[in-house]
Amino acid sequence: MLETDLSLEPLFIANGKFFISKKSGRITGNQALKTPSTFSAEIINSGSSEHSFKAIASCCSALESIQVNEFVDGIEKPFIKMDLISITTGLCK
Repeated sequence: MLETDLSLEPLFIANGKFFISKKSGRITGNQALKTPSTFSAEIINSGSSEHSFKAIASCCSALESIQVNEFVDGIEKPFIKMDLISITTGLCK
């Protein structure tokens, strides 16, 4: 998928800095948070009004995960992204 095709997909958007594809689970945008192109991404739970959206991406021994709490009321949804050396939290739409 080309990054220019993102307008065709349902996405979570965090402050216009990065995008989480609800189709693939890949993160694009912000260089520090985006999923490396060598990683394969998989959606674990597509999310709902009762469950969080969850996705993982991996390559060799590297692993990253993202969770967006879709069930939270309102437009902004809390997220947490974890990899082997960092944890990033915030709100996305």
